[in-house]
Amino acid sequence: ILVHLMVYIHRVFNYIFTDSRERLALCAYWIFVIYVSIRRFYSISKQSKTERILLRKYYHLVAVLIFSPAVIFQPDFLDLAFGAAFAVFLILEMVRVWEIYPLGHIVHQFMSAFTDHRDSEILIVSHFSLLLGCALPKWMSSGFNDRPLTPFAGILSLGIGDTMVGSMSSA
Repeated sequence: ILVHLMVYIHRVFNYIFTDSRERLALCAYWIFVIYVSIRRFYSISKQSKTERILLRKYYHLVAVLIFSPAVIFQPDFLDLAFGAAFAVFLILEMVRVWEIYPLGHIVHQFMSAFTDHRDSEILIVSHFSLLLGCALPKWMSSGFNDRPLTPFAGILSLGIGDTMVGSMSSA
């Protein structure tokens, strides 16, 4: 199993780093946006009296910033990135739930800053919901070129629509 995993990881890295400056630029852009948003929103959540639901809506806007350029410029790479992000979320949630040292407490503390009554005390699934809500329309539209806006359906409905409706109802 380990050999198959290593072969798969090698193929993924080969795909990312071969023949595409766009993919590398997109990865750098994603890392920058994720880093800035996590630092900014986490510090806001600790110091602010802003409702958690409003803080969570900022992540919906970050999803638009992250996924929209990828749908336009690197749609096949975005499919791979969605899968990788889901795997990272799954690993982080396992680390958090099982309190795996040394990251378990840190991940739990960070994620707890954004939870509300809709998340359970054991599992926090809102990040999975946002990711899959953006990814599923893109995955389901692969191969169908007659509807060019279909891959944007999840990004636009969750990233913009849900953010605006949630913000207006909370205000």
